[in-house]
Amino acid sequence: MDDVEIQKAMKRDRKSVCSNARILIICVFSSVCSISCVVFMWLSVSKIEQIRRELLTLSHRSPEINSTRAAAENTIKSDNILLKGANDDTMSSNQSLHGEELGGRHLRTNNRMEDIQGGILHLDAPVQQPKAVHYVPTGVTRDLISQTFTNNAMCVNKWHGLMCRNNTYKNIDSNRIIEFWKKAQWTKTHNRDVLSLGMNKPSPGIFTVETGGLYLMYLNVLISATLSKHDVGIFIADDKKLVCRENLDYVRGTASVSTNSKAKTCSVSGVFYVERSQTITVKIVTRNTEIYLDSYNTNFGAVLLA
Repeated sequence: MDDVEIQKAMKRDRKSVCSNARILIICVFSSVCSISCVVFMWLSVSKIEQIRRELLTLSHRSPEINSTRAAAENTIKSDNILLKGANDDTMSSNQSLHGEELGGRHLRTNNRMEDIQGGILHLDAPVQQPKAVHYVPTGVTRDLISQTFTNNAMCVNKWHGLMCRNNTYKNIDSNRIIEFWKKAQWTKTHNRDVLSLGMNKPSPGIFTVETGGLYLMYLNVLISATLSKHDVGIFIADDKKLVCRENLDYVRGTASVSTNSKAKTCSVSGVFYVERSQTITVKIVTRNTEIYLDSYNTNFGAVLLA
Protein backbone atom coordinates (compact mmCIF):
# COMPACT_ATOMS: atom_id res chain seq x y z
CA MET A 1 0.00 0.00 0.00
CA ASP A 2 2.84 2.30 0.75
CA ASP A 3 4.20 2.01 -2.79
CA VAL A 4 0.87 2.91 -4.30
CA GLU A 5 0.64 5.97 -2.21
CA ILE A 6 4.13 6.93 -3.00
CA GLN A 7 3.40 6.68 -6.72
CA LYS A 8 0.29 8.75 -6.35
CA ALA A 9 2.20 11.33 -4.42
CA MET A 10 4.81 11.47 -7.16
CA LYS A 11 2.12 11.96 -9.87
CA ARG A 12 0.63 14.79 -7.85
CA ASP A 13 4.04 16.41 -7.56
CA ARG A 14 4.62 16.10 -11.30
CA LYS A 15 1.27 17.70 -12.04
CA SER A 16 2.05 20.50 -9.65
CA VAL A 17 5.45 21.09 -11.27
CA CYS A 18 3.91 21.19 -14.75
CA SER A 19 1.27 23.63 -13.61
CA ASN A 20 3.87 25.85 -12.06
CA ALA A 21 5.97 25.73 -15.24
CA ARG A 22 2.99 26.73 -17.35
CA ILE A 23 2.23 29.56 -15.03
CA LEU A 24 5.86 30.71 -15.17
CA ILE A 25 5.91 30.62 -18.98
CA ILE A 26 2.68 32.55 -19.16
CA CYS A 27 4.07 35.11 -16.76
CA VAL A 28 7.26 35.48 -18.77
CA PHE A 29 5.32 35.85 -22.04
CA SER A 30 3.02 38.40 -20.45
CA SER A 31 6.03 40.34 -19.21
CA VAL A 32 7.63 40.30 -22.64
CA CYS A 33 4.43 41.49 -24.25
CA SER A 34 4.07 44.24 -21.72
CA ILE A 35 7.63 45.38 -22.31
CA SER A 36 7.11 45.29 -26.11
CA CYS A 37 3.96 47.33 -25.79
CA VAL A 38 5.72 49.86 -23.64
CA VAL A 39 8.61 50.11 -26.13
CA PHE A 40 6.23 50.43 -29.08
CA MET A 41 4.26 53.12 -27.29
CA TRP A 42 7.45 54.95 -26.48
CA LEU A 43 8.64 54.77 -30.06
CA SER A 44 5.25 55.90 -31.30
CA VAL A 45 5.27 58.84 -28.95
CA SER A 46 8.79 59.76 -30.05
CA LYS A 47 7.87 59.54 -33.75
CA ILE A 48 4.75 61.59 -33.18
CA GLU A 49 6.81 64.19 -31.33
CA GLN A 50 9.34 64.29 -34.19
CA ILE A 51 6.59 64.70 -36.76
CA ARG A 52 5.04 67.45 -34.66
CA ARG A 53 8.35 69.30 -34.47
CA GLU A 54 8.87 68.95 -38.23
CA LEU A 55 5.38 70.25 -38.90
CA LEU A 56 6.05 73.14 -36.60
CA THR A 57 9.31 73.89 -38.42
CA LEU A 58 7.58 73.68 -41.79
CA SER A 59 4.86 76.01 -40.57
CA HIS A 60 7.51 78.53 -39.53
CA ARG A 61 9.39 78.15 -42.88
CA SER A 62 6.33 78.26 -45.14
CA PRO A 63 6.74 82.00 -45.92
CA GLU A 64 10.39 81.39 -46.86
CA ILE A 65 9.40 78.40 -48.99
CA ASN A 66 6.72 80.41 -50.69
CA SER A 67 9.16 83.23 -51.46
CA THR A 68 11.75 80.75 -52.72
CA ARG A 69 9.10 79.11 -54.89
CA ALA A 70 8.08 82.48 -56.30
CA ALA A 71 11.73 83.37 -57.01
CA ALA A 72 12.26 80.03 -58.71
CA GLU A 73 9.18 80.53 -60.86
CA ASN A 74 10.37 84.02 -61.82
CA THR A 75 13.82 82.65 -62.66
CA ILE A 76 12.27 79.94 -64.83
CA LYS A 77 10.14 82.53 -66.62
CA SER A 78 13.15 84.79 -67.28
CA ASP A 79 15.19 81.81 -68.47
CA ASN A 80 12.39 80.84 -70.83
CA ILE A 81 12.30 84.39 -72.20
CA LEU A 82 16.09 84.43 -72.69
CA LEU A 83 15.99 81.00 -74.30
CA LYS A 84 13.29 82.12 -76.71
CA GLY A 85 15.31 85.21 -77.60
CA ALA A 86 18.42 83.10 -78.13
CA ASN A 87 16.44 80.72 -80.35
CA ASP A 88 15.16 83.66 -82.39
CA ASP A 89 18.68 85.08 -82.74
CA THR A 90 19.99 81.69 -83.75
CA MET A 91 17.29 81.30 -86.38
CA SER A 92 17.94 84.78 -87.77
CA SER A 93 21.69 84.13 -87.75
CA ASN A 94 21.20 80.83 -89.54
CA GLN A 95 19.01 82.55 -92.10
CA SER A 96 21.60 85.30 -92.53
CA LEU A 97 24.44 82.82 -92.79
CA HIS A 98 22.42 80.74 -95.20
CA GLY A 99 21.79 83.83 -97.27
CA GLU A 100 25.45 84.82 -97.14
CA GLU A 101 26.48 81.29 -98.04
CA LEU A 102 24.08 81.28 -100.95
CA GLY A 103 25.34 84.70 -101.97
CA GLY A 104 28.94 83.54 -101.65
CA ARG A 105 28.20 80.44 -103.68
CA HIS A 106 26.46 82.55 -106.29
CA LEU A 107 29.42 84.93 -106.43
CA ARG A 108 31.90 82.06 -106.68
CA THR A 109 29.78 80.50 -109.41
CA ASN A 110 29.74 83.77 -111.33
CA ASN A 111 33.50 84.13 -110.92
CA ARG A 112 34.01 80.56 -112.08
CA MET A 113 31.79 81.18 -115.10
CA GLU A 114 33.81 84.31 -115.89
CA ASP A 115 37.03 82.31 -115.59
CA ILE A 116 35.65 79.63 -117.87
CA GLN A 117 34.44 82.20 -120.37
CA GLY A 118 37.80 83.97 -120.16
CA GLY A 119 39.55 80.66 -120.76
CA ILE A 120 37.31 79.99 -123.74
CA LEU A 121 38.01 83.45 -125.12
CA HIS A 122 41.70 82.90 -124.49
CA LEU A 123 41.59 79.59 -126.31
CA ASP A 124 39.62 81.14 -129.14
CA ALA A 125 42.17 83.95 -129.48
CA PRO A 126 44.85 83.32 -132.06
CA VAL A 127 48.14 82.05 -130.70
CA GLN A 128 50.86 84.64 -130.96
CA GLN A 129 53.45 83.29 -133.35
CA PRO A 130 57.12 83.96 -132.69
CA LYS A 131 58.76 86.37 -135.08
CA ALA A 132 62.05 85.63 -136.79
CA VAL A 133 64.61 87.15 -139.10
CA HIS A 134 67.14 85.39 -141.32
CA TYR A 135 70.26 86.91 -142.89
CA VAL A 136 72.39 85.59 -145.74
CA PRO A 137 75.60 86.91 -147.42
CA THR A 138 75.37 89.35 -150.29
CA GLY A 139 77.44 86.96 -152.40
CA VAL A 140 79.59 87.51 -155.45
CA THR A 141 77.32 87.80 -158.48
CA ARG A 142 78.12 88.38 -162.13
CA ASP A 143 76.96 91.96 -161.89
CA LEU A 144 79.18 92.52 -158.89
CA ILE A 145 82.15 90.95 -160.69
CA SER A 146 81.61 93.10 -163.76
CA GLN A 147 81.28 96.22 -161.65
CA THR A 148 83.98 95.57 -159.09
CA PHE A 149 86.63 93.25 -160.49
CA THR A 150 88.97 94.81 -163.05
CA ASN A 151 91.90 93.51 -165.03
CA ASN A 152 90.93 89.94 -164.25
CA ALA A 153 91.68 90.45 -160.55
CA MET A 154 90.93 87.43 -158.40
CA CYS A 155 90.14 89.43 -155.24
CA VAL A 156 89.21 93.02 -154.39
CA ASN A 157 89.12 95.00 -151.19
CA LYS A 158 85.62 95.02 -149.70
CA TRP A 159 84.05 94.95 -146.22
CA HIS A 160 87.45 95.65 -144.65
CA GLY A 161 88.82 92.46 -146.16
CA LEU A 162 89.12 90.59 -149.44
CA MET A 163 86.17 89.51 -151.59
CA CYS A 164 87.21 86.95 -154.21
CA ARG A 165 85.77 85.60 -157.44
CA ASN A 166 85.36 82.12 -155.96
CA ASN A 167 82.58 83.62 -153.77
CA THR A 168 84.59 83.84 -150.58
CA TYR A 169 85.50 86.55 -148.11
CA LYS A 170 88.69 86.73 -146.02
CA ASN A 171 89.20 89.18 -143.21
CA ILE A 172 92.60 90.77 -142.59
CA ASP A 173 92.44 91.83 -138.96
CA SER A 174 90.92 90.07 -135.94
CA ASN A 175 87.49 90.72 -134.40
CA ARG A 176 86.16 91.95 -137.72
CA ILE A 177 82.38 92.61 -137.80
CA ILE A 178 80.77 90.87 -140.76
CA GLU A 179 79.14 93.52 -142.96
CA PHE A 180 77.90 91.46 -145.89
CA TRP A 181 74.53 90.42 -144.35
CA LYS A 182 71.23 91.00 -146.11
CA LYS A 183 67.72 89.74 -145.33
CA ALA A 184 66.66 86.47 -146.90
CA GLN A 185 64.13 86.52 -149.73
CA TRP A 186 61.29 85.00 -147.70
CA THR A 187 61.32 87.97 -145.31
CA LYS A 188 60.02 90.14 -148.13
CA THR A 189 56.90 88.03 -148.65
CA HIS A 190 56.10 87.29 -144.98
CA ASN A 191 56.35 90.71 -143.41
CA ARG A 192 54.06 89.90 -140.49
CA ASP A 193 56.34 87.12 -139.34
CA VAL A 194 59.58 89.05 -139.74
CA LEU A 195 61.43 90.27 -136.67
CA SER A 196 62.83 93.74 -136.97
CA LEU A 197 66.48 94.01 -136.04
CA GLY A 198 67.42 97.53 -136.96
CA MET A 199 70.73 97.64 -138.83
CA ASN A 200 72.97 100.57 -138.07
CA LYS A 201 73.52 102.13 -141.50
CA PRO A 202 76.64 104.10 -140.60
CA SER A 203 78.12 100.87 -139.20
CA PRO A 204 76.95 97.91 -141.31
CA GLY A 205 76.71 94.58 -139.52
CA ILE A 206 75.62 96.10 -136.19
CA PHE A 207 71.98 95.28 -135.35
CA THR A 208 70.10 97.22 -132.67
CA VAL A 209 67.36 95.27 -130.89
CA GLU A 210 64.01 97.05 -131.08
CA THR A 211 62.04 94.55 -128.96
CA GLY A 212 63.56 93.15 -125.78
CA GLY A 213 62.85 89.55 -124.94
CA LEU A 214 63.99 85.94 -125.09
CA TYR A 215 65.83 85.19 -128.33
CA LEU A 216 67.00 82.05 -130.07
CA MET A 217 70.10 82.87 -132.10
CA TYR A 218 71.93 80.70 -134.59
CA LEU A 219 74.95 80.92 -136.87
CA ASN A 220 76.11 78.67 -139.72
CA VAL A 221 79.44 79.29 -141.41
CA LEU A 222 81.32 77.40 -144.12
CA ILE A 223 85.03 77.98 -143.45
CA SER A 224 88.05 77.11 -145.56
CA ALA A 225 90.24 75.68 -142.78
CA THR A 226 93.89 76.61 -143.31
CA LEU A 227 94.98 77.53 -139.75
CA SER A 228 95.18 75.85 -136.38
CA LYS A 229 91.89 77.57 -135.47
CA HIS A 230 89.23 79.72 -137.06
CA ASP A 231 86.72 81.40 -134.72
CA VAL A 232 83.47 83.10 -135.72
CA GLY A 233 81.02 84.19 -133.01
CA ILE A 234 77.85 86.04 -132.04
CA PHE A 235 78.27 89.04 -129.75
CA ILE A 236 75.58 90.80 -127.71
CA ALA A 237 76.49 94.32 -126.60
CA ASP A 238 80.08 93.49 -127.60
CA ASP A 239 80.03 90.51 -125.22
CA LYS A 240 80.97 87.14 -126.74
CA LYS A 241 78.03 84.71 -126.42
CA LEU A 242 78.53 81.97 -129.02
CA VAL A 243 81.74 80.96 -130.83
CA CYS A 244 82.03 78.51 -133.69
CA ARG A 245 85.52 77.02 -134.16
CA GLU A 246 87.11 75.00 -136.95
CA ASN A 247 90.76 74.16 -137.46
CA LEU A 248 93.30 72.56 -139.76
CA ASP A 249 93.33 68.77 -139.28
CA TYR A 250 96.58 67.94 -141.06
CA VAL A 251 100.30 68.80 -140.95
CA ARG A 252 101.15 71.13 -143.80
CA GLY A 253 104.09 69.82 -145.81
CA THR A 254 104.43 72.68 -148.29
CA ALA A 255 104.63 76.43 -148.07
CA SER A 256 101.27 76.96 -149.79
CA VAL A 257 98.50 77.91 -147.37
CA SER A 258 95.76 76.39 -149.48
CA THR A 259 97.44 73.01 -149.90
CA ASN A 260 95.20 70.29 -148.47
CA SER A 261 92.83 72.90 -147.05
CA LYS A 262 89.31 71.70 -146.41
CA ALA A 263 85.94 73.44 -146.28
CA LYS A 264 84.21 72.84 -142.96
CA THR A 265 80.75 73.83 -141.80
CA CYS A 266 80.55 75.26 -138.29
CA SER A 267 77.21 75.78 -136.50
CA VAL A 268 76.23 77.21 -133.11
CA SER A 269 72.94 78.25 -131.50
CA GLY A 270 71.68 79.39 -128.12
CA VAL A 271 68.91 81.15 -126.23
CA PHE A 272 69.54 84.55 -124.64
CA TYR A 273 67.57 87.40 -123.12
CA VAL A 274 68.35 90.59 -124.98
CA GLU A 275 67.38 94.01 -123.71
CA ARG A 276 65.88 96.64 -125.95
CA SER A 277 68.50 98.85 -127.67
CA GLN A 278 71.27 96.28 -127.14
CA THR A 279 73.38 95.46 -130.20
CA ILE A 280 73.96 92.12 -131.91
CA THR A 281 76.95 91.46 -134.17
CA VAL A 282 78.66 88.53 -135.87
CA LYS A 283 82.45 88.77 -135.74
CA ILE A 284 85.30 86.85 -137.30
CA VAL A 285 87.54 86.55 -134.25
CA THR A 286 90.67 85.12 -135.86
CA ARG A 287 92.69 86.76 -138.64
CA ASN A 288 92.87 85.42 -142.20
CA THR A 289 89.70 83.33 -141.94
CA GLU A 290 88.16 82.57 -145.32
CA ILE A 291 84.36 82.19 -145.42
CA TYR A 292 82.19 80.97 -148.30
CA LEU A 293 79.38 83.38 -149.23
CA ASP A 294 76.75 80.84 -150.33
CA SER A 295 73.42 81.52 -148.56
CA TYR A 296 72.78 77.82 -147.94
CA ASN A 297 76.15 77.45 -146.18
CA THR A 298 76.65 80.73 -144.38
CA ASN A 299 73.71 82.42 -142.64
CA PHE A 300 72.65 84.00 -139.39
CA GLY A 301 69.30 84.60 -137.70
CA ALA A 302 67.27 85.27 -134.58
CA VAL A 303 63.84 84.18 -133.30
CA LEU A 304 61.94 86.19 -130.70
CA LEU A 305 60.46 83.52 -128.42
CA ALA A 306 58.87 85.65 -125.71
